[in-house]
This record gives sequence, structure tokens and C-alpha cells, in this order.
Amino acid sequence: MLRPREEKKDWFDVVWFKGAIPKLSFTMWIANYDRLPTRSRLAGWGMPISPLCPFCSSHDETREHLLLSCQYSKDVWREVLLRCQSPTAVITNWAELLSWIRNSPS
Repeated sequence: MLRPREEKKDWFDVVWFKGAIPKLSFTMWIANYDRLPTRSRLAGWGMPISPLCPFCSSHDETREHLLLSCQYSKDVWREVLLRCQSPTAVITNWAELLSWIRNSPS
């Protein structure tokens, strides 16, 4: 028996689009499900690893921290937004990131 079609996710077009680099699409797909192998997740699985972020060593490395709230990430995003001519954009959570990507002109 065939599985019924699931409703298309609101982030589908952000991840899977013509010309997308498969490796990046796969990583973004995994990130959307909050399944990146961050230190916090690995430590939660019993791996003998510190859950702290390797960049700042002050917060657990989660998806949001690693990609959005770590000072290192904020510095990277500031440069990205400047180069994309969106210096006033504020991205503080995953939903805002997806919205910014979806609404970007290019």
C-alpha cells in the first residue's frame, strides 16, 4: 500500500529548489527537524563529550545557539546580512531565519 502524501512543509521550497547544492539541502533538511548532531545532542546520547559550544564555551551547543545566538554566529550573520544588503534584518530564531531566506530577493 502506498503512503498517503503528506502536506508540503512550509520550509520545503527553502531547502529543495532547482539548482540547490544537495549537501547543503540535506544539512538544511536535517536542521529543520532539529536533528543536527550538536554537542548537546551527542552528550545527551551518552557520548563522552562536553555539551558546550566550541566557539564560546559558555552555552550548550544547540541548533539555535550554533547557528544563531553564539557571538561567533552573530558576527558571521552580521557580515552575511551586510553583503546581502539587509543590515537591519534581525534573525534570532529558526522561524525568522526561514522567513528571511524565503523572502530574500535572490
